[in-house]
Amino acid sequence: MSTRTCARALVPALLLASHLLHAADHPIHVVNPFAYATPPGAPTAAVYLTLHNSGATADRLVAVATPAAGRVEIHSVQMADRLMRMRAIDGVDLPAGAGATLERGGRHLMLLDLPRPLVVGDRIELTLRFLRADPQQVTVPVVSREAPSSAAPHAH
Repeated sequence: MSTRTCARALVPALLLASHLLHAADHPIHVVNPFAYATPPGAPTAAVYLTLHNSGATADRLVAVATPAAGRVEIHSVQMADRLMRMRAIDGVDLPAGAGATLERGGRHLMLLDLPRPLVVGDRIELTLRFLRADPQQVTVPVVSREAPSSAAPHAH
């Protein structure tokens, strides 16, 4: 194997190892992120995931960004007058040693102003911003609405 071929194989492996080491050091762990595919012309989509704070200090998810949407809001869903109402909230608390699940019918990340539909097999890159912890990059797979959420790939 030539030096050039070896380097081509080694560089991606080193980049992946560096990313995994950084992710392992991050106090906030992201579990089972996913988004459902959207129909053509849909301007919005939701992302669901679980955040676990393994750190000794409480933290808070305060913002999310992605190139896949014009903007992202953190939303909650509440019942009012027998209607489910969705509204933007300013963050999600992550107590030390605990976490929060963003799920259907509850808190979630709302992608707004989608430039194109989300298609099964797509991957969305999110940047999660926290009050204390460093920002974190997360890759979110797009899955079929017919697939149960537990079938969505687990990722960090």
